[in-house]
Amino acid sequence: MFGTDSLWRFYGDGPIQYDDIFQGEIHDARKSQDGWSRAGFDDSAWASPDLGKRTDFKIGRVVCQDGPYVRRLAELPALSVTEPAEGVFVYDFGQNISGVCRVKVKGQAGQTITLRHGEKLNSELLVNSDDAPGTIWTSNLNICRNEDRYTLRGDPDGEVFEPVFVYRGFQYMQLTGLDEPVPPEDVKAVVIGSSLRPTGSFECSDPDINRLVENARWSMTDNFLSVPTDCPQRNERLGWTGDAQIFARTASYFSDVRGFFRKYMTDVRDRQNDLGIYPVFSPAPALAHGRAAGGWCDAGVIIPWHMYLQYGDESFIRDNYESMCRYVDRIIADCDDYIDVEGRFMGDMFGDWEAYEHTPLVITETAYCAWSTLLLSKMAAVIGEKEDAEEYARRYEAFREAWNREFVNDDGSMKCDPEKYGTGEFGNKTDPVGGTVETQAAYVLGLRFGLFREETVDKAAARLAALIEKCGFRLRTGFAGVSYINPVLTESGYGDTAYRLLEQREFPSWLFSVVNGATTIYESWQSYIEYPDGTYRYLISMNHFPAGSVVEWLYRYVGGIDSDPAQPGFRRIILQPSPGGGLTYARCSYLSDFGTVRSDWDTRDGRLSRYYAEVPPNASAVLYLPVGREAVAGFESMPGVHYEGMTEHFGRECAKFILAPGRHEFLIEDGRLTVRGSVFHVPSVTMRREAIASPLK
Repeated sequence: MFGTDSLWRFYGDGPIQYDDIFQGEIHDARKSQDGWSRAGFDDSAWASPDLGKRTDFKIGRVVCQDGPYVRRLAELPALSVTEPAEGVFVYDFGQNISGVCRVKVKGQAGQTITLRHGEKLNSELLVNSDDAPGTIWTSNLNICRNEDRYTLRGDPDGEVFEPVFVYRGFQYMQLTGLDEPVPPEDVKAVVIGSSLRPTGSFECSDPDINRLVENARWSMTDNFLSVPTDCPQRNERLGWTGDAQIFARTASYFSDVRGFFRKYMTDVRDRQNDLGIYPVFSPAPALAHGRAAGGWCDAGVIIPWHMYLQYGDESFIRDNYESMCRYVDRIIADCDDYIDVEGRFMGDMFGDWEAYEHTPLVITETAYCAWSTLLLSKMAAVIGEKEDAEEYARRYEAFREAWNREFVNDDGSMKCDPEKYGTGEFGNKTDPVGGTVETQAAYVLGLRFGLFREETVDKAAARLAALIEKCGFRLRTGFAGVSYINPVLTESGYGDTAYRLLEQREFPSWLFSVVNGATTIYESWQSYIEYPDGTYRYLISMNHFPAGSVVEWLYRYVGGIDSDPAQPGFRRIILQPSPGGGLTYARCSYLSDFGTVRSDWDTRDGRLSRYYAEVPPNASAVLYLPVGREAVAGFESMPGVHYEGMTEHFGRECAKFILAPGRHEFLIEDGRLTVRGSVFHVPSVTMRREAIASPLK
């Protein structure tokens, strides 16, 4: 508790009359007192505190700032201004952002202007219009006004208004209260977010995929504001744990997020209840409920694992270990013979959220229980907790046995008994009679979490690929499977299917929103829908990052830069370039603590023609190069490039190399492989941090 005395003064009628993060700011510039924050200001007219009054309240432990600061990250100019209705001026910034507007305006003292903000514009064809065509669309804001009001003091030279302590998500700002529009050059959108050091870049030959990557980067920038919020525009903006764990690995390629997630994991632990259950969002006004929500509460285990893999920092495990053990022990206890069944609060059941098809919740919940248990076993082994590692490994095998018993047929197909698990939201809603389960998420989770028996793994992968082909190579999974589907397909030998999903431009797909003008990632495949009659509809948030988690696949599998779990933090790098689809090149880099890792490739006539790798000092790399054995016939190891022979990787024939630190270029000409480059002859180098230009500048 901080003490004070009677020497300080306060003033209760300043220019900021009202300030709310969701509703906005009401600012009366006539009440400004110039110089109040500088030495020498005469505060004799201000009031003194009444020390006789005391309010007792409970506070938590006061700690210093933990995590990156929230800052102004960039400024965007207004690209245009329109007047869709008399006296209504709409400014377009060309990009959906999180932040505020700064306006330089001239007017009479006492004149009030109003700034409203929205992600889209109303149209004559738009379903859910709430005003005249061309004005801002606000139907998805719920009770948020996202509105600032500024009363001018009448400065003849003009005055600048930029609200403080508020932010919102928007691409358009609507200004009223003036007879003439403010010139576009005097209107700026100020991007606000956590200050994170950029670390990754990805570019390929398809401009739509490049725009998808930038959309994901923008949605991360807009939502990584102190905590990983779900959206920046409506009356929510909460640190949802499910969203955060889905995107955490992608985020770690875009930027150095270890400080950001270290702080967030403190928030998550703070809201863990006495039963051991993590919250579904944090910070939160109340403790977690009595039952865990699969995929959301599991963030308390999944995020530390991702951070350990990316940065090799065991403190993420040690700091959260006791908390993770309490959580996993609780979800095991709450299961019925290792099946996570009934008893949840309805509000805690999310399953495959925002999916285009229904996967029984008992399948998704049980899968995540098993996954958290397995990851905890791995992390226990990392920090030397051998007995715990063995015990949780045994528990995972029990989950695996139960999952196969209840949900998998001998031919690798999936089931969910409607008589046993019901046909409602929790049970088999898809097939209430036969019990067949043919959904993308069911197979993706089973394959990604290692739950299928060895004899059914290939069959299950084949069924997943067939399901995707049957629906025209369109996405149907939601939050639960969206980050895993392409990695699962690639690792199972169906890389071509993964590329077909990526390059799909019809609804629902990753690129559907891109080709229809999106500048961020939408919350749902259904956030934007076109109808046969030419009308269309916007729904809910236009700025959620979970579906952008496909970018992890672009870095780790297409570009091919991955960390080795045996030597995490990119001390040993896995290089696994995977050319495919219609791409003719990819350029990928990641700034690790050892330096920059690069992985670039080019194709000619659909075949790999060039591969370039850069391995930083004090690191090593294992390269799986997708070339046939005829290309390396007679190839001999050379300094910095050791040829280990042919092997199968992701169902493809690959040449395996061990690369020393250096720059290595592999050329495939006339079917033969040649290598040139240089080795970094540096015996010991302090970990370095290099600058990468921010995409926001």
